This record gives sequence, structure tokens and C-alpha cells, in this order.
Amino acid sequence: MNQNEALILYRELGMRSGQADALTELGKLQIISGGSGNCPAATESFREALDIYRALGRALDIARVEAALADLENTDSPN
Repeated sequence: MNQNEALILYRELGMRSGQADALTELGKLQIISGGSGNCPAATESFREALDIYRALGRALDIARVEAALADLENTDSPN
């Protein structure tokens, strides 16, 4: 099962925690598979995961996703 399939399944089951985890992993894969061209998709995945983690109060996961978003912003910004 890939991350897209997992995300669909978690959404159908209403499992918010699984959705956030799948979105986080999907964001990582979008960066790896598409390089900078997929950063907008990865950013969207991370932001959606972050919203869910905040609603669930998962502080460690919030910090991890915020760090991933900061890394993306630093990658996208010209030096």
C-alpha cells in the first residue's frame, strides 16, 4: 500500500492520526520523487498534516512537521 492509498483509507475510516502520519510521509516522498518541482505539493501535505497534529495536540509531530516546512522554505528561497 502506498501513502496515497493509506491516506484514502484513513480518511474513509475517519482516523485523523493516520491521516496526518500518511500526509507527513507523502510530503517526504513528494520532495524525494519530484525535487523542487514538487515542493508546493509537499508543502500542502505538510500543512494539512500540521493542522491535524495541532487539533490532536501531538507536540512532537507538530515540531517535526514545522521543521520540515522550514527546510522547504529555506530550500525554495534564493541565497
